[in-house]
Amino acid sequence: MRLDFRLMLFVVLCGVELLGEWCSFFPLIVVSKPLLMPALAFWWYGNKKEFGSEQVWVLLALLFSTLGDVLLLFSRQYTSFFLLGLGAFLVAHLFYILTFWKLKKGDGYLIAFPLLTVPFLLYLIGLLAYLWSGIPAPMRWAVVLYGAVIMVMALSALHLRRKVPENAFWTVFFGAVLFVLSDTMIAINKFRQSIPSAGLLIMSTYVLGQYGIVRGLLGISAARAASQQSQE
Repeated sequence: MRLDFRLMLFVVLCGVELLGEWCSFFPLIVVSKPLLMPALAFWWYGNKKEFGSEQVWVLLALLFSTLGDVLLLFSRQYTSFFLLGLGAFLVAHLFYILTFWKLKKGDGYLIAFPLLTVPFLLYLIGLLAYLWSGIPAPMRWAVVLYGAVIMVMALSALHLRRKVPENAFWTVFFGAVLFVLSDTMIAINKFRQSIPSAGLLIMSTYVLGQYGIVRGLLGISAARAASQQSQE
């Protein structure tokens, strides 16, 4: 997969946004952050092969991620924006889950190795227990729901193993894990304790996570297109 101007646009915007986080310069953040996922969607759309309905779901995941990015930008000024942003990202994760499950043909990896779900469940339970006292009562079940959905997203990525090319699988899976890590830091920073350089760490893992998911899906798309051509 060659490096093209679409990917370079995403990389430059990431650099600008992360510079803003590092310098704590909000005008730089507010200009660049809403453009990150549209740039990634532009790269996806320009490089995807025939991919069925999944191509629309990926674009919708990136669209709702953009909405979540914009809402969370102003969550300090408007408290309700945090829950709205959470809702937007929840929908984005649901579209990623749909994509991963559509790509899986037959029984997935977790059917053969169900115990691999245990670390993810323990992680979620441990994180919620750690955060619980700091989460305002009206927000608790929304946070529980979001945590459950993002764990399902990560498990759905793991479920792809041995159903898609190995390199593409690992790229998608590590992207999903980085997305979970980014959301974990958001939750800890908001509900439990301040994390030094939180914005920089959260956004670094977020953009790498989204990039990993999309790059891995492009790898799967290319492999399937090549397989179809070889059968013709």
